[in-house]
Amino acid sequence: MRVCHVSTYDKRGGAGRAALRLHKGAALLGEDSRLLVRFKTVEDPTISAVCDNRGDCGNGFDGLNAEGFFLQKVVQENYINANRTDLSDTLFSLPYPGYDLTGLEAIRRADVINLHWVAFFQSPMTLSALFSMGKPVVWTLHDMGPFTGGCHYSAGCDGYCRDCMNCPQLLDDPHNLPAAVLKDKLESFQTPNLTIVTPSRWMANCAGQSRLFKDRRIEVIPNGLATEGIDPTSKSEAKHALGIDPDTITLSFGVENGSEKRKGFHKLVEAIRYCAKDARMRDLIQGQKIRLICFGHAHPRIEETGIPVTALGYLDSEADVVTAYCASDLYLQPSLEDNFPNTILESMGCATPVLAFDVGGISEIISHDINGRLSPAGDSRHMGESIISLSLSADRRQQMGEKARQRIEAAYTSRGQAESYRDLYQELTGQERAKNAFDGHTAEEKPLTGAPTAACSHAVGPHTQAIYDKILYQSLRRFALDTFQQLNESENDRAARKEQIDRLTRLAKRYENDNRLRQDQIDELTERLKACEKKKAARQTQIDELHSLLETCESDRRARLDQIHELEALLRECESDRAARLENMHALEGIINRLSGEIEQMGSELRLTRDILDQLEHTFIVQKARKLGLIKVGRPHEDKKHLSDKGPDVSE
Repeated sequence: MRVCHVSTYDKRGGAGRAALRLHKGAALLGEDSRLLVRFKTVEDPTISAVCDNRGDCGNGFDGLNAEGFFLQKVVQENYINANRTDLSDTLFSLPYPGYDLTGLEAIRRADVINLHWVAFFQSPMTLSALFSMGKPVVWTLHDMGPFTGGCHYSAGCDGYCRDCMNCPQLLDDPHNLPAAVLKDKLESFQTPNLTIVTPSRWMANCAGQSRLFKDRRIEVIPNGLATEGIDPTSKSEAKHALGIDPDTITLSFGVENGSEKRKGFHKLVEAIRYCAKDARMRDLIQGQKIRLICFGHAHPRIEETGIPVTALGYLDSEADVVTAYCASDLYLQPSLEDNFPNTILESMGCATPVLAFDVGGISEIISHDINGRLSPAGDSRHMGESIISLSLSADRRQQMGEKARQRIEAAYTSRGQAESYRDLYQELTGQERAKNAFDGHTAEEKPLTGAPTAACSHAVGPHTQAIYDKILYQSLRRFALDTFQQLNESENDRAARKEQIDRLTRLAKRYENDNRLRQDQIDELTERLKACEKKKAARQTQIDELHSLLETCESDRRARLDQIHELEALLRECESDRAARLENMHALEGIINRLSGEIEQMGSELRLTRDILDQLEHTFIVQKARKLGLIKVGRPHEDKKHLSDKGPDVSE
């Protein structure tokens, strides 16, 4: 089976990624799949850009001649982009010009042509040429653009079910351009070989109600994810890879254009600010235990939430995308209008539950309170309560994450999507394929050959052509007024700059005259400078001599300083020794005083002892004398006198 996919982008945006995944999924089934794009970024021989990466097909300004310039740079920019109401700011595209692909080899050899998001690439006229080739054409709708008069999301308007008259998204549209575009599509798409495929039942319902596709065959084949290429690593490892503390609770969201109303970024900010009012969440914020992870470029309003943000920018590597989703505890999808967001599939495939508004095809993926949470459309308070509840329950998050991964593996794999498309292709072409005939090898990747570029067709449909001159006139008026305003601003700027130049010229002349006078002064000063230079040389010699003497003195000073330091050290040692000796002397003095007291006391005791001995001796002598009869009993003093008169000591 030879399939040729046609997409404006091969990777950019959700539609481009979905087309690329389907292309790769078909190749894995053994199909000969090719992808034709206007802007190529993926290096793959099975992908071919029909123009260079600016979309330039060699026809002048960005591939456009004068008519192309009027269509894309005048009508698109002035009649549409600068003429929008407040209802929506989502893309509203003029489907002209387009690129004729009928001469390309990949188209000629294809059994089936699968259109994807082809805005700014295909027009009703070039699509009509594709349909006229008689090949089965499958158109996968990634938004509402194919069946409206230009809006890619209707913002609640159902004009596409009738005639797209009085478009509420255009401020001043007296010629009803969307109605004319829709009529062109009605006439250009009159072909029996067109089948519509939508990723969601919601989009299928919208297409089935549209005036353009209401009688068409519409199939629902959800987008798929190559789960075998995704390994939901542990949250802590993924957070560590992003430089985030593993204990931190992470809330992630994706931003392609943060100012687009449909994406609901303002509702996300409201939900997070509501969370910040909860005391438990405030504790997490103050403790730096919660963080936002932004894919893409964060809008400045995200700073209003007070929660720190890790901005990852645009992630080109699939491995980086997987790491980012795995590092997330919860993924927040605040879209107010959406078909079948790839971001939800990617998050759930990485076992990260999603919190989203119940809009579009989102509820077909998320089962409320099983693998994620759904809030009523635009109810930021309800979403905030869900964020608080799950942020504070790690077990519940883990359970939901596991269920989310199981949901993707059961119903939304890339292989399952490719098989459903293959069955549809086979039915449309009448080709039969033996069951289980695939041997597991992908189709050989042969580069495309043949015409390298497609011709840019500036032809517009008859109904648009009928009002084209009026629309172009109105657009040119606005373009001219804008250009005139820019010219006036440029002229005013030029006049201001000329006045500055004239003033600077006058100053320059004044400075030139002053310069001549100053030159004379400079010459005189030069002579003086020369004389001074000679004196300077002599003085320099003196300075050198003095410097030498100074160095000698400095050396001597340092030597003396060293001696002083040594003497100070010796002095400190002597002082320490003197203090020690003084302390010893005080101690000895105390000992001497104590010993003197003791000696004096001993002397007193000795004298007392001598007196006692003398008394005892006298008593002994008297007693002995009495015994010898040498004395009579009488008074002691008389006995003593008597003994003295007797002669020798009786004691002898």
